[in-house]
Amino acid sequence: MKEKEIKVLKVKPHEHPEVYMLKNTLEAMQEAVGGYIDIVGLDDSVCILLNDEGKLIGLEGNRRIGSDI
Repeated sequence: MKEKEIKVLKVKPHEHPEVYMLKNTLEAMQEAVGGYIDIVGLDDSVCILLNDEGKLIGLEGNRRIGSDI
């Protein structure tokens, strides 16, 4: 069953993470990242939602995962 809202940890560069509820729709996710989305799974219950073109359009990186930002 698809949840109507999901709990997310919003992480912006140079700011503390914030917990909030996000509508579980493609449109809401695209709005949250400011463009096309990419989802990277970390484990069964945690994933990263990010702007798929962030590096290409020069968005500032905000966290390191392994050897990538």
